[in-house]
Amino acid sequence: MKIKLSAFVLSLAVCTHAHALTTRPVEHTCPIGGEKFTSVMVMSGFSIDMKTDLEPVGMVMAPAPIPVCPSNKFVMFKDDFTQQELDKYEKVIQSEAYLKQVAEKASAQRLLGVMLELAGENQNTEQMAWIFLQASWLGSQRQDLEKVLHYADLNLKDGNQHIEKLTTMKFVRGEMLRKLGRFDEAKKQFEELSKEPTVKASEYLQKLTELELELTAEKDIYSHPVRQTLRLRGKIKDESSQL
Repeated sequence: MKIKLSAFVLSLAVCTHAHALTTRPVEHTCPIGGEKFTSVMVMSGFSIDMKTDLEPVGMVMAPAPIPVCPSNKFVMFKDDFTQQELDKYEKVIQSEAYLKQVAEKASAQRLLGVMLELAGENQNTEQMAWIFLQASWLGSQRQDLEKVLHYADLNLKDGNQHIEKLTTMKFVRGEMLRKLGRFDEAKKQFEELSKEPTVKASEYLQKLTELELELTAEKDIYSHPVRQTLRLRGKIKDESSQL
C-alpha cells in the first residue's frame, strides 16, 4: 500500500453511482518484528458532498485505514521497505517522542506524520499537510490543525506548484486558521483569495470563499458540508445545482 496523496484540488465532483461502502480484511506481516495481523481495506464507496476541510461526505471511510502493527505501532504506509529504511524506522518507533504519541492513542494518520518527521522524511510538504489534514478529520485536535498549517505555510513559501494546487492549499490554510480561532488571519487569507483570478473564474470557488468569510465573521471553528451549507444559506437552489 502506497501513501495516498490527494491531488489537493478543490472539487465538488459528486459520484452518481449508488455503490455501498465495502471493505475486506487484509492479512499483514509487520516488517519490524514479524508480527502477523489483519486490517481493513476499503474496496468501494461514494461521496455526496465535501466538507470545507476537504473531508468527503457520504458512504466513505475517511480517512482510509492505514495498517498499523499492533505491538510496536509501526505504520505500514507502503508495501516494501529497504532494510536501511526499516533500521531507521525501528529506532523512530522506539523513541520517546513516538512512544508519547502511542500513549496518547494518536490516530494512524498522526502516527505516520510523526514517524516521517522523526525519520527526517518530511520534505514533501504537500504530502505532510495532507497526512495531518486526514488526521484532523478524526477529531480536529489542535496539534493536527497546527501541523497542517505549518506544512501549508512551508508549501506556499515554496510556490512551485501548479496554480490549482496553490489555490487549494490557500483554502486549506484559511480553514485551519479559522478552526484554530485565528479569525483575523483567516479573514485576510479568504479576502486575498477572493481577488485571485483562479477564484474569480470559478463560481464554486467564489461561493466557497463567501461561505468561508461568513463562517469566519461568525467565529465558527467547525468544518461544514459545502453543498449542504451553501443550499441552506440560499447560495445554491437545489441538489442538481452545478457549480
